[in-house]
Amino acid sequence: MALVTQTMPLLALTPLLVLILGRGFAVTLWITISVTFFPAYVMMTQGLSQVPRSVLELPRAYGATAWRGLRLVAIPASLPWVFAAIRTTVPRALLGVMIAEWLATGRGLGNLLNQSRGYMDFSMIWTVAVVSVLLSVAFHQSAQVAEDRVARRSGQARTT
Repeated sequence: MALVTQTMPLLALTPLLVLILGRGFAVTLWITISVTFFPAYVMMTQGLSQVPRSVLELPRAYGATAWRGLRLVAIPASLPWVFAAIRTTVPRALLGVMIAEWLATGRGLGNLLNQSRGYMDFSMIWTVAVVSVLLSVAFHQSAQVAEDRVARRSGQARTT
């Protein structure tokens, strides 16, 4: 299912999603998840695979369950990858919402962009583009601030 949603163009998939889910929040959520899930999943699994096997075996040596070892060791060790995934996908989430608004819901920035294109209102097109870029940068910076706070709290402050 994930492979289908990643390879099928959203322009072709959206009418089917609208038929199944309607034109509300659910279709917006589905399209946004479709745009963001794979990049985040790949980065987080890459981060988990980078955790040394010996580090993962330590909690088990003390009798911890696999879930507890994951929670106490593997996830904290892969936090840089998790935050890289967040920084990468947060701007993509805005793009996913705008795609859903353009193709399915008829509301929001995506719809405004589509209407402006139809009216050849280039000043509005560029206004929407600038607003969406500014929002993406703000979301990315918010993710960076959150990462810095977590890194400082866990003693992994960035050097750059």
